[in-house]
Amino acid sequence: MKTISVNDGLYDLLTRAASRAGKTDVPALLETVAEVVHERKLVKKEERRLNEKNILQRLDEIPPRRTLCDWFVTAMAALLKLSPDRFSELEGLTKEGGQVVFVSSNRRIIENTAGITNPVKLSNGNWYVNAAGGVRDFEIILDIAARRLGTTVGFVEQLKQRTILRPEIDFD
Repeated sequence: MKTISVNDGLYDLLTRAASRAGKTDVPALLETVAEVVHERKLVKKEERRLNEKNILQRLDEIPPRRTLCDWFVTAMAALLKLSPDRFSELEGLTKEGGQVVFVSSNRRIIENTAGITNPVKLSNGNWYVNAAGGVRDFEIILDIAARRLGTTVGFVEQLKQRTILRPEIDFD
């Protein structure tokens, strides 16, 4: 165990909090706080896993026969649904070393970065994604976006398989 120095006011506050919580001293209170923080992290992780599972199930229910651009927009909407509080971290997203913006809250920013763009507003937010590109472009953007949002590799791979890499079955 390490000893730390705190000012008298903080120590008095912690001592009163320990007493109210039924703890014998400040270290016992801090152990409880650490346990609560750890438990909250576990709960958040489980909630995220369940949200990921729900999103993937909903993607499976979407009928085929959509364009690649539609699937990319759907994938980005899924990331927004999963991480609405962090999605703003994608503002101005480009491929590494690229100039073309793929995510912005401002349609004009996307339009002004390339000669050919296709800004599409996500249905579940005030965000636009540039749906001009090919499979490889969209794979790269989804990988970068997922990394920035802290999404698991497994989820983003399944997301890509159910959207931009989804095979079209044609029985004609």
